[in-house]
Amino acid sequence: MPDPKNKKFIALKEKENRQKRFILIGTVSILVIVIALVAFGLLQENVFAPKKTIIELGSQSMNATEFKQRVSYQRLNMVSQAIQMYQYGMQDYVTQFAIQLQQPELVGQIVLDDIKAEMVIMAEAEKLGIELSDDEIELETQKLFGYFADGTPTPVPTQEILPTSTLTEQQLTLVPDTATPTATATPEEGEEVEVEEEELPTPTPPATQEAAEEEVEDNSTPDPTATPILKPTEFTYELYQARYQETLDGLATEAQMDEETLKGIILAYIYREKVMEAVITDVEESQDFVWARHILLEDEETAKEVLAMLNDGGDFTELAKEYSTGPSAEDGGDLGWFAEDTMVEPFSVAAFSLEIGEISEPVETSFGWHIIQVLGKEERPLDQRTLEQKRQAAFDDWLAEKMAEYESEFVISETWTEDLPTEPSLPPELLQLLNQPQQAPSVGDDQ
Repeated sequence: MPDPKNKKFIALKEKENRQKRFILIGTVSILVIVIALVAFGLLQENVFAPKKTIIELGSQSMNATEFKQRVSYQRLNMVSQAIQMYQYGMQDYVTQFAIQLQQPELVGQIVLDDIKAEMVIMAEAEKLGIELSDDEIELETQKLFGYFADGTPTPVPTQEILPTSTLTEQQLTLVPDTATPTATATPEEGEEVEVEEEELPTPTPPATQEAAEEEVEDNSTPDPTATPILKPTEFTYELYQARYQETLDGLATEAQMDEETLKGIILAYIYREKVMEAVITDVEESQDFVWARHILLEDEETAKEVLAMLNDGGDFTELAKEYSTGPSAEDGGDLGWFAEDTMVEPFSVAAFSLEIGEISEPVETSFGWHIIQVLGKEERPLDQRTLEQKRQAAFDDWLAEKMAEYESEFVISETWTEDLPTEPSLPPELLQLLNQPQQAPSVGDDQ
C-alpha cells in the first residue's frame, strides 16, 4: 500500500515545479518583450526615423536624415557669417544670428522654405524640358570649385566708360561754363540706396613726352579693359578633387553632412541658374538717368520765397549757394546724374517728371523741402553688377509666384520639428563678448 506521505510530497514537488516553470516562462516572456522593444527602438531610431519623409512635392521628397543635415549646414553658414560680421564690428547683426541659432525650429523653418523653393524650381525645370546629364552636372560642379576643364573663361570687357555728355544750347544757357558732372547726390540730400563698393577705372598715368609721341602715331580708341567674370585658376583636375574632398571632410566634421547631401545642394544651385537663364529673358539693360540740381530748405515757407526769387529771374546757382542747407550748396546745388531708384521716392517722382530746364514746386521729403531743376535726361546701359541684381530680383519675383501656385501640393510631416540639430553654435567666447554691456562714454573726460 503506497505511503500517503510520499504521495503528498510528490504532489507538493509537482506544484513547486509548475510554479518554477511559470516563473521561468514569465521571465523569458518579459525578456523577449524587453528585447523586442529595444530592437524596435533601435530600428525606429536608426532605420525607420532617418528614412521618414519630411517633405514631398510630386515625385520629389526629402527624408529626415538629409533634412537634419541641411539644418546643420544652415547653422554652420549662420555661425560663419556671425563670426565674419563680428570681425567687422557689426555686433547688432551678430546678436540677431545668436538669437536665431538659439531657436532650432526657426532655423529649421528657414531650411524648409529653401527646400520648398528648390523643389518648385526642379518641377518647373521638368516643365521647361531642362534636364542635365551626369557629365554636365560634373562639369558645372568643377566650375563651382574653380576648375575649368576647357581652360579659363574668356575675359569679358568691363563696362565701357561713357563719354562726357555733349551739352545742348539749352543746357549751356542753364549752366554756363560748367562741365557735365558725373557725381551723384550725397546721402544727406536724399540718396536712399546703400553705399556699395564699386570697381573704379584704372587711373590714367601722367602725360609724358614719350606718351605724347606715341599718341601722335596711334590715335585709335583703345578697347575696354578686359576683366574676367570668373577668376581663372591654375590648378589641375587632381587639385580640384583634393579641394572637393577637403570641402566634404570639413562639412562632415562641422555639419555631419554626407556627400549625397552636398551633391543635392550643388544640384539645386545648378538647376536654379539654368531655370533663371530660361525664364528671365526680358530684363531691361538700360536705365533712365537725369541730371538735376536742387535747393534744400528747412521749411515750406522759405522754399516758396526762394521759388519766387527764381521765378523773378534769380540765378539758381547763386541762390543755391546762399540758401541751400545741403552739402551740394557750394556746387550750386548740382547733384550730377542719377537713376530713379537712387533717391527717395518724392524727390525721384518730381525730378523724372520735369522737362529739361523746368523748375519744380517745393517738394517735401524726410530731408526737408526741395526746389528741383532738371538739366539733362539720358538713357544709359546698366553695368554688369546692376544688371545681375535686376535679374536676381526678377527671378525672385517669378519664384514667389510659382511657390504660391505649388503651396497646396506640398506634403509636410507634422513631426518635422522633432530632434532638430542644435549644433553648430556660436563659440562660447563670442557669446560671452556679446553679453558684455557696452561701456557708455563718460562725461568730462576732457576736463
